Amino acid sequence: MLLTPWSAGWKDAVQYPELSKLFDNDTQRPMTVKKLPAKLSAWLETRVKLKHQAFQMLCSLNDFDRLKVVEEIVSICKNPSAPDVSVQRKNAFQRLRRSQYPFKGYHYLVMFAVEGPNIVVNDVLFDKRLLSSQEASNMERNALYRVKRNGYAAFDPSKGDSELADKLADNWDNLTPQPVHRIETRHAAINGMLNGLSKATWLMGTHLETAYKGHRIDDYTLFHNPSESAKEDLLECAFDKRAAGRIHGFSHNVHHLAAVLNEAQQRGQQTHWVAHSQGAIIFARAVRVHLKEIGTPLN
Repeated sequence: MLLTPWSAGWKDAVQYPELSKLFDNDTQRPMTVKKLPAKLSAWLETRVKLKHQAFQMLCSLNDFDRLKVVEEIVSICKNPSAPDVSVQRKNAFQRLRRSQYPFKGYHYLVMFAVEGPNIVVNDVLFDKRLLSSQEASNMERNALYRVKRNGYAAFDPSKGDSELADKLADNWDNLTPQPVHRIETRHAAINGMLNGLSKATWLMGTHLETAYKGHRIDDYTLFHNPSESAKEDLLECAFDKRAAGRIHGFSHNVHHLAAVLNEAQQRGQQTHWVAHSQGAIIFARAVRVHLKEIGTPLN
């Protein structure tokens, strides 16, 4: 059944595999993250209408992001007048919900309206207030950024450390990298411990240049691994690398990256990766999670 350009009920939308596989009544394949109860889908049929723009955005997200957005829609349906919902000034009937889970790692806005007993989801947007460099690096988000090249200063080990860092930093747009929800560049990278977003953009760009010297890299996608602190980053490394993570759950970074890799594979996206420090642990674990939970190849 095709959606109209205006809106559709949840029952119509959930027939599409992108949404149906979020719930445990779908047995086509397991996901890299937990599924929602099937009864929630039935309950949403009585409450939710999706505008075409919101539906398109949901379908374009990877499994991890899509699940988190649907969890927010469920929360909105339960309490559309929650204190964290803002009413837009230009339209008193238009409301905006900032994602709350997990607070330190998520970054979507759900734009909705209340029409009688129904919740109409008009759009799903990036929360751009959160997707940028922050004064405290532990407030940065686990997200994808498209980073563009600004210059071509060469790596010169004879230069002093500070002078060298300044020149390499100027090579990449470390002030306004573009938030994206999937990888569409030929190159991608994931940073390691204690790297704020601004530093990670130019540092990983430099690593890519070194790793792929014969390639022209005009832009790349950064899977940003935000830093909580040295202690918490080390604990995260331990959980993602060792068996403890199988019991207590691997990091959101792992599950998010596994979903990103799967989505790129499904589109036939060819990507050259570089993973640095903690990023290598996250990348290796994400590949293992994908191979175990989904079972399709990553090539």
